[in-house]
Amino acid sequence: MQASQEQVAEMMMHMQNQCKFFEASVNYNPRDDTSYAAWGSMLMHLSMINENQEIKKDFLKQSIEKLEKAIEINQNSKTHEGELAYFALGNALYFAFFLEKNDALAEEHLTKAKAKFSEALTKEPDNIQCPNPSHRSP
Repeated sequence: MQASQEQVAEMMMHMQNQCKFFEASVNYNPRDDTSYAAWGSMLMHLSMINENQEIKKDFLKQSIEKLEKAIEINQNSKTHEGELAYFALGNALYFAFFLEKNDALAEEHLTKAKAKFSEALTKEPDNIQCPNPSHRSP
């Protein structure tokens, strides 16, 4: 099922309001790693639903900056939803890989994404669930 333009606009407005909330939280407490992580995660989600490629890239750039700041403050930082900031950063870098037209920069994003996913898995091995190929559904 495809979301209507009205639903997408409403979702974007809600996400932008959340970004403003997390920005205010960071302005109040610049060492609030959870707000940085949540803000970065929300910016990544905004990039995914935006159709303008340049705006997508800008949201992803901001997302990466916020997630890196969260990790700088706290190596075990998580978003408000409990997602490890390393994992969210890996996702943002992975999405940036697909949007990048310059092959060298795209490869750099992919390499960094793989490293962040690996760090996330090292920090929380049970946080990432992968299907076991030896188990098949009946």
